[in-house]
Amino acid sequence: MSTKQKPYSKNTYVDPTTIPPLPTDVMADLTDAFNYYKKESESTITFTEFKNILHNFGFHKTTKNDLETQLQDRHRINFKEQKHFTFDDCVTVVGYKLTKGDGREEEAKECYKLFDKKDRSHVNVNDIKLVFGTYLKPTATDEEIKELVEFADQGNMGHITQRDFIKFYNS
Repeated sequence: MSTKQKPYSKNTYVDPTTIPPLPTDVMADLTDAFNYYKKESESTITFTEFKNILHNFGFHKTTKNDLETQLQDRHRINFKEQKHFTFDDCVTVVGYKLTKGDGREEEAKECYKLFDKKDRSHVNVNDIKLVFGTYLKPTATDEEIKELVEFADQGNMGHITQRDFIKFYNS
């Protein structure tokens, strides 16, 4: 591959050192996810486990082909041949996907889908309460959920639209 850099597009080289450090909370979540999959005596994870981590970060539509075409040349990771991935590989790929293009927005949209199960383009207190009750222990109180909706609801409609959610999620 040529080392000459071209203007950014989906198929041009991006130096991994230009990716800003991941936020502390994202790095902690990534560390936990990697350690969950990593065997005690190993320092790598399989492609399937790596793909699960990407799903955990909201990159559900990322296929092996996407990874090959988007990241192979950029980060010198050969997805066709590489069977195991290091923590640094995970940081590089998640960092790239979150900071380049629409990564944070894509992650927010995928997260929003957890709440908007009926595909109504908005979620209300009951939708949020149902999801929080499923995934959070202890669960949030009704008052806390109402405050969340009031805070995130940009249109003062009593519900959160996907656009409101993306702004809230990325703030």
